[in-house]
Amino acid sequence: CDDNEVEEDTNFDCIASAARELRRPTPTPPPEPETATLRVCKEIQGSNPGDFQPSDFTFTVTGNNPSPAQFQGDNEDGCVDVTIGPGEYTVEEEMPQQPFILVTLQEVTGDCIRSGLSRATGTIESRQTETCTFRNFSA
Repeated sequence: CDDNEVEEDTNFDCIASAARELRRPTPTPPPEPETATLRVCKEIQGSNPGDFQPSDFTFTVTGNNPSPAQFQGDNEDGCVDVTIGPGEYTVEEEMPQQPFILVTLQEVTGDCIRSGLSRATGTIESRQTETCTFRNFSA
């Protein structure tokens, strides 16, 4: 017999010891997906800003798995936090449909860039927080 936990027995030449136990490695859980926070904010200015609330506007975010992807503006502080994966994103604003009141997108500020009449684009990195503010004018 050799030194590998085997013993001599009278009936057999060598017997393996039963003291060994087979252990399987504990599986490593997959890493948490890397995400970022995009704060989409709504501001209303002009001669009749009281005619509109942020919740009158609908926003759609496209990009790397945004959540929520579509939502109303928030009346409390004007901002909605969107969890999104790193990469490029687009935020589109849908204007409320009210006759005789003109509402125009005055500017987009923050970490995004205006791209068209009611759209903004940007790029966000993992674990980053960016703000994209849509400022409308109500006449």
